[in-house]
Amino acid sequence: MYAPYQIVLYTTISNFSAETLQMICERLSKTLPYFTLPEIHLADTFQKDYFNGLIHLGLKNLAAQ
Repeated sequence: MYAPYQIVLYTTISNFSAETLQMICERLSKTLPYFTLPEIHLADTFQKDYFNGLIHLGLKNLAAQ
């Protein structure tokens, strides 16, 4: 998942190595050469984050009415 200020990688953090993260950074630098890479954040809580995002959007929508 990409956000302007960070890239969130949803994965099992215990199975994720520093070498894998380095490889991802190198490939992203080649794919997006004109951009500064944002912070890369590892998370294993996709459902929780998705649910919190839905709540945020719903409340924002209600406040706009």
